Amino acid sequence: MEEIESLIEAAKRSNIKAYAAIVERFADMAYGYAYAILGDFHLAEDAAQEAFVEAYYNLSRIEEAAAFPGWFRQIVLHRCNRLSRGKRVATMPFNKAQAVPSKEPNPHRIMENNELRESIMKAVGSLSQPLREATTLFYINGYSHSEISEFLDVPVNTVKSRLSASRKHLKERMINMVKQTFDEHKLSDDFARKVIEGVPRVKYFSGGKNCPESYTFPSCLSACLKSMGEDYGVKEIEVHGSKWRLNKGYVFLMGTSGEAFRLFWKTGWNLDNVGIIGKETDSNEFITRAFEATGYAHRIIYKCGNDAKAGEQFRKDIIESVRDKGRPVIGLGVIGPPECCVITGYDEDGDVLIGWSYFQGNVEFKNGIDFEPSGYFRKRDWFKDTWAIITIGEKKEKPAKRDIYRNALQWAIDLARRPKINLGGERHNGLSAYKEWSE
Repeated sequence: MEEIESLIEAAKRSNIKAYAAIVERFADMAYGYAYAILGDFHLAEDAAQEAFVEAYYNLSRIEEAAAFPGWFRQIVLHRCNRLSRGKRVATMPFNKAQAVPSKEPNPHRIMENNELRESIMKAVGSLSQPLREATTLFYINGYSHSEISEFLDVPVNTVKSRLSASRKHLKERMINMVKQTFDEHKLSDDFARKVIEGVPRVKYFSGGKNCPESYTFPSCLSACLKSMGEDYGVKEIEVHGSKWRLNKGYVFLMGTSGEAFRLFWKTGWNLDNVGIIGKETDSNEFITRAFEATGYAHRIIYKCGNDAKAGEQFRKDIIESVRDKGRPVIGLGVIGPPECCVITGYDEDGDVLIGWSYFQGNVEFKNGIDFEPSGYFRKRDWFKDTWAIITIGEKKEKPAKRDIYRNALQWAIDLARRPKINLGGERHNGLSAYKEWSE
């Protein structure tokens, strides 16, 4: 108990590793308790995940660290109640849970095992909630009587009597099968990890016959949209005597954002002459116009300082987008300069970000970078190098194609005529940028 109290106090001070240890300690407990209430393995996992997120952002409310198990149990209960009122999609009701088939090749034995397991799940489902709670917690991962007592906030003898009553109800011959059934539905080892697989790679030149994509924002947004089912397709073109594959999503976003038409230059020679991202209104307009043309809402969050609170807001928004909505996030920075990258997932409760960056292969930025088998980067201590994030919101009504193109062309003319533009500082712009560049 002293160990838990010290972890709680450390987590209150924004020690993420301490909270990760708490998650590891209570993950199966929360999952088993949620399952006892919901009778649905999929919903139980959702409830447990949501409960851990909610608990983290409310740790300051705990005056006594020793009260965490009971307090956390109430959060799990609240999440279960919320999910039980919602619509269940692609889940298995408790009394219809199917067993994993036996490896026994005899089909009659397979049928017998399936029927036995189904009868066990029906029997567990018929237990009263107190008995279900004790049974699932005891068999889900072998929690001791004292650990169950602490979590449920009941005496140890009560736990023992509930398990005894449960055994009598389930019949002794079924006990081993109950444990085996719960083992098959244990939480996976990557409970604190979520990755959206198959997001297209972004880089300056992807090789093969794909056309180069030199601008990070339209390339990253195109990759995000494609992973969400918004595929603008590919056009086969012939240039310099060779055939190439042109990403039409990239082209569309180059035009609608204004990236294809922009001309700006700082006095002298500066590496950040290429970037459009800044906290100014002019920067936001490039981004806003692209999202409006796609029909999606968006949210830009800029970093203000390096305090832990700001970092946790970034972490929270990334986890909610990836885990709850299945949408990648556009990050500014993370690896290399403050240009766009795609955040496709996270690990260790957000301590590690996973994704694609134009700069992940650059030698000067490789410190602290690992890679997934898929090629995605893995970046720890990412917040200090992250300038902002852009989350993709809900889809709304998309403008008519004629209006989209007319607005893009008008924006091109406006950009050409504007002598100055504010993008991370004032720059020469449009036709006047040519003069500054030539000098």
